[in-house]
This record gives sequence, C-alpha cells and structure tokens, in this order.
Amino acid sequence: MKRTIRRLGVVALALTVVVVLTQCTLRLPGGTGVTGSSEEINLKNLIEERHPDDVRVIAVERMDVDGDDENEWLVLYRFDPAQGGNFGIAPAQGLLYDVVTCEFPEFVTYTLPTPANDYLAEGSVNVALDDFLDNADDPYSAPREVIIRGDGPRKTLSIFRFRDEVRNPCVAPSTPREGFYLVGYFSANLRIERAGKDVVLWDRTAFERSQLAIRRLYRPAAGPRGETYVDERGALFPPVEQSVDFAFGLPENPSDSPYPEKAVAAFYLYLNADKEKAKAFLMPELQPQFPEGRFGLPMSVSQVKQVFVRSVTYYPDAQQERARQDREVTVTVQAVPAGGGTGATCTVRWLVRNFEHPVEGTPTLAQRGDREWRLAQIQDVSGDAGCGP
Repeated sequence: MKRTIRRLGVVALALTVVVVLTQCTLRLPGGTGVTGSSEEINLKNLIEERHPDDVRVIAVERMDVDGDDENEWLVLYRFDPAQGGNFGIAPAQGLLYDVVTCEFPEFVTYTLPTPANDYLAEGSVNVALDDFLDNADDPYSAPREVIIRGDGPRKTLSIFRFRDEVRNPCVAPSTPREGFYLVGYFSANLRIERAGKDVVLWDRTAFERSQLAIRRLYRPAAGPRGETYVDERGALFPPVEQSVDFAFGLPENPSDSPYPEKAVAAFYLYLNADKEKAKAFLMPELQPQFPEGRFGLPMSVSQVKQVFVRSVTYYPDAQQERARQDREVTVTVQAVPAGGGTGATCTVRWLVRNFEHPVEGTPTLAQRGDREWRLAQIQDVSGDAGCGP
C-alpha cells in the first residue's frame, strides 16, 4: 500500500481517486474511463446491478483504515431481505476497497470477519475510527480501530484492526495480505455502552416487569498483536463484571412501583449509589439498625464498598399484590468490603410488606391508593461464610 511503498522508496504512479458520496461513486479524472465512455465507477450501481434482488448498498464511507494517509472505500450493504424485497431491517455487512498504485492501478478488496460469519448490524449503521486500544507497537498494524455500530432491534458493536505484513504490494508477496482482524464483537438486545476501553452490554429477559436487565462489563486483555476483547476463535473473553441492574436507572422511591421485587433490588443497588437513600426501602422498625445492620450481608452496611446483584427470584400474583398481602422475594448478592477482596455471595429471602404513610386529615384518592413495598423481615439467609441477618 502507499504507506509501505513510501517506506521502501518506491516511486508510485500518480493516481487521484475521488468519491462522490451521495452517488457512492469512484471518479477517475482524465483518460477514456474504465467502463466504455464513462469516467466513473458507481459502486452502488456496480454492486446492485449484479445482485438486484439480494443486495442494497447503504453507504460508502471514505476513511484511512490502514494508516497509509490515503482514504479507502468502506462499502456497507444489506443482504437477505424479508418477503417482498423488504431491506428495511435486513442484516448488514461490509467490504473495503483499496487502490494499490504500482505500474497500473489495482483494486484490492478486504472482508470484515465476524464470529460464525455473523452480520455487522441491523437497523441503522454507524462507522468510526478511534485509537483507543494498544496495538503492542506492531509495525504492521494500523494505529486506529474501525468501529461499526448497529442500532436496530439487535444492538451490535464490532471492532476491527487492519494489519498487513506485505512490504511491497507491487511484487508477489511472500506472506498473504492479512487485512482486517477482529478484536471485539458484541451483541445485546437492549443497548451497548462504551466508556474508554470498557464495553457494557445490557440484555433484558423475556419477562421482567420491574425493568431489570443483565449487565455485563467487558475489558480488553493484552495479546501478541495488542489489546483485544476476543480469543483466537473470535469468542469474547468472560466479562469482568456481570450482575442484575435496573435497565434505565434506580427507582426514585418505594412508592413509585407496585412491584415488591423492585424494592428489594433497589435497596441493595442503592448501597452503591446512596446508602442513605437505601434506608428508605426498609420498614420503619428496621431503619434504626441502619447503617450498622447487615441485612443478609457478611458485613455491616457501613463496611460495604460495592454490591452486585446476581439474581432476583419472585412469584408474581396480581391478586395478592393488589390486596397488599405480604410477599416474598429472594435475592442473591455479592458484597465487596471496603477493605478489599472479592467479597462473599449471600442469598437472602425477604418478607416484603406494604407500607402506608400516616396522613393527617382525610387522605386523598392518590394517598389511599398508594402502594409502597418495603423490606420487612429476613426469612432465611444462606451462602458463603459470614452471611447472616
């Protein structure tokens, strides 16, 4: 490529290539053109005319993915439409086109590999370049990663790095041109968040009325070619954190929900965010024990650094809940002490009771219908050593 040609001091044939993005077109100025009398190569037409029922080009992105200071053409396209040729939510894939300028220009095509030949996205597709992972000072790897997001019913995040050991693309290579290799592939049904090198997946279950979701946090590991989230098979390394959390943030107070399990989960998760707020989810007779009480944990609340909710188990009963009858909710939590360590995992079975605020005068209709579930009594505790009421 141009980067490697310059490194060897080879004088390349000058060729200017311009893309008209709105038409997905390669334009080569001068000469008689490359297709009849036309001076343009329209990638959209070129691809779709050969696959009229199978492929739709989404966009052509110009970007320097290989670090040679020249932009390549990343073509994103949809395939495998639904009945009637509906491409609206069809899966998407991508190809990269590059120009090698030796004695005569040559177009080289690279694919973007995914685990089990999965697709890159469905719904909207966004592409970016970002240098946020260490490439172990590999002289053959591009400095920036290609990041492709899919934001449809299925959320996806694919991260690629470009690598090429071919020093002079104008002669027969002694090693194959490598192109893209995968350093991260994520999929979730709710959302995917990236903060620096951390990637967090949120997945909701088929039935979850309290808007709880599975949260998984992934962090890259060092590899021979630099940092990566996947092994040599493209499978994700295990998450560094995995827990149950509220999909859209902690509830404001117990009276916001008619669901008893929501109060139990909120109590333990508020120990991470606002211990004083956690106390509001306890019945008044338990609040004097706060923060020195253990509430099923192996240490007092004041000694807790972090709590991970591993599972929440409950049996919905609309009739009993509307009648404000006592309910039971079982929660499994891992409590990490402020002094460090992995902490202990405890399973706590709570009796959850409906609580009514004293109201002066005649209560309003809203006050009479208020449902405020609060943690009332520990029925059972099991788990690691030290777990106790």
